[in-house]
Amino acid sequence: MPFTPEHKAGFDRLERSGYLPALRERIKSHTAPFFWHDDTGMIRHSGTLTFVDTGTEKLAMTADHVYARYLEELDAGCVYECQFGGVLVRPEALLLARDQRLDVATFKMPSVAMSAGAVFHEALAWPPPPPVVHEWLFYAGYPAAHRERRSRHLDVGLESLFGAVHDVSGSRMVFHLDFSQLHWPLHDGEAMNERLGGMSGGPVFRVVETGPITRLELVGLVYEHGPELEVVFGRSVAIVEADGSFPSKAE
Repeated sequence: MPFTPEHKAGFDRLERSGYLPALRERIKSHTAPFFWHDDTGMIRHSGTLTFVDTGTEKLAMTADHVYARYLEELDAGCVYECQFGGVLVRPEALLLARDQRLDVATFKMPSVAMSAGAVFHEALAWPPPPPVVHEWLFYAGYPAAHRERRSRHLDVGLESLFGAVHDVSGSRMVFHLDFSQLHWPLHDGEAMNERLGGMSGGPVFRVVETGPITRLELVGLVYEHGPELEVVFGRSVAIVEADGSFPSKAE
């Protein structure tokens, strides 16, 4: 679904007004990169974490394949230290639940393990209403293409996109990416990053406007980018119970 010239002009106005930058900063505050490095300081791999307080439990969530990769490299003796943002952690000690089929893993997140500036997204109700076809949503994460390698430190920028849900099947949502049509406010003509690996585990938010109040509502997690198909797959967080577990019949 391409942006029309009217869409583009509207987004430029929202960018200049500070509305979109403020939303992006709020989205960023609910996230952190999840990465690990070897004893030389070389970063082995990275993904994205999303922080949410369901009202029952304070959680960090990511794509299960990111956590699985960490476990594989830990078992192989390749991991010296692991970090959630700027904090050293042992993810296996924080794990609450994981589901390979759904590609989601949840962790009990103590406040002392939160990076400076990171805060939990506070859900007004859990589970949130799932996404629907044609709904416009923000989705974000930390692509490895933005990563600057430094010894035992990760410099990586959050990339956020705003697009319509193309398809919904069970708990899976699909976003189509046509980079030639996407609009990057105030940056027309610049090449967008098309390598989104590392965004897995990042949040999918809807913007809810109730009277004079605008708020974000977490509705999903990014779990896969199919570059050959130009799609991003997300998983509705409605399949996660308020305590971080998964119902047995989640689809």
